[in-house]
Amino acid sequence: MQHPPSTIIASASTSPFGGTATLALNNVTILNMPSNGGGSATQTVDVGNPRHPTGWSETRIRFHNFAQLPHRKGDHTDSSPFTLHGLDWYLRIHPGGAASANGDNMVSLYLRCKTAAEQNVPVQAEFSLALLRASDSQIDSMMSCPCNQFRRKRKGWPNFISRCRLLDGSSRLLDGHGTLTVVTKVQLFREQDANFVPRNGINLFRLLIEANSSFPDSRINGEVDCDGDESGSSTANTADVKFIVEGETIHAHRLILKLSAPFLAILCEGADEDMAIPIDGVRSPIFQS
Repeated sequence: MQHPPSTIIASASTSPFGGTATLALNNVTILNMPSNGGGSATQTVDVGNPRHPTGWSETRIRFHNFAQLPHRKGDHTDSSPFTLHGLDWYLRIHPGGAASANGDNMVSLYLRCKTAAEQNVPVQAEFSLALLRASDSQIDSMMSCPCNQFRRKRKGWPNFISRCRLLDGSSRLLDGHGTLTVVTKVQLFREQDANFVPRNGINLFRLLIEANSSFPDSRINGEVDCDGDESGSSTANTADVKFIVEGETIHAHRLILKLSAPFLAILCEGADEDMAIPIDGVRSPIFQS
């Protein structure tokens, strides 16, 4: 689970290699810190939110009758859209080379994220394009691009392969029907929010205190709250989920969690009002702050 920036989650373990220990502090990891306080220490500090890869997904696009496709320099043919990682993509091939290709005898390949272009949103992705040999289904002429941002523009290579080599029968890149198969692989990188409770305009602390109060005059930040009814605070009776933190039962509201702490809201999915959800590794005062 996610922890707030103020949370310190620490764990120490003794190593058989010289009595060292490992200490993890939220986004700071200190490695090989001698447990006796002496010697040197190596630390890793994350600045910002780390990106998490989705894993690779693959699609194979077949261009039939490749030799008959328009192949003057600048001519292009687009594939039908295909879906990878929930996003729409398409592949553009220039059978005679894009305008930026070197010479007049190149084949250019470009990948575009259709979803990113239409919605004008950035998509961080790593991708590779390769040709599939028809005779043995082995990869040929693969090119890959490290993590890059897709938005409006296409990404690819103007000089992917020589047209002469591709049409040469000995290359076995076209099958018996003249079909060219391009293997497209994509891996997305998504940032994982390090904030346990995102910044927002809702006074979550106040609502949390009210939900766990049994008195109508609960003091919040040194002030008296007199909005409660005879049975308790104004929100205590409407709390519909509860957590167990360090043995303490803490009540909350699903709607408020969905707006203010979506990661906690996910934990509550499927839980009924009588089910207490355990939260480990967080001090109760920190969890309520």
